[in-house]
Amino acid sequence: MRWSDMKVRVWSNIEGKYLNEWAITSRNGFTLSQIQVDLDKPYDTFEPNEDDFVIQRWTGELDSSGNPIFEEDILHILDPDTGMCIVRYVIMHKGGFSLHNGNEIKAPLSRFVNKNYTLKVIGNLRTHKFSLE
Repeated sequence: MRWSDMKVRVWSNIEGKYLNEWAITSRNGFTLSQIQVDLDKPYDTFEPNEDDFVIQRWTGELDSSGNPIFEEDILHILDPDTGMCIVRYVIMHKGGFSLHNGNEIKAPLSRFVNKNYTLKVIGNLRTHKFSLE
């Protein structure tokens, strides 16, 4: 995936919500551009202030329902062979995406993608409280 193609999700600490669709459009830094469906409307571009915005990268993977999996998403993972369910959230770790249980990194996301596991995005750390209980 090229930097110019990277899809991100932008959380506004100021507004307390996700902004509309954004994408990285510059290889020199992190200039963001709003993705516009209506080509007659101007689009917004800005260099994000680290304190005001949280940029969450798309992992390049989809859950079992076809929803994109982003950094900080909370996943429900079902192992069809054992029937065991686990809940983990996605973090960037050492250049790849890994699953965290709230205390420690447990496994790379790739271990569960494109296998027999059923993955479902059930929320994210910005809008849902994460608990293993």
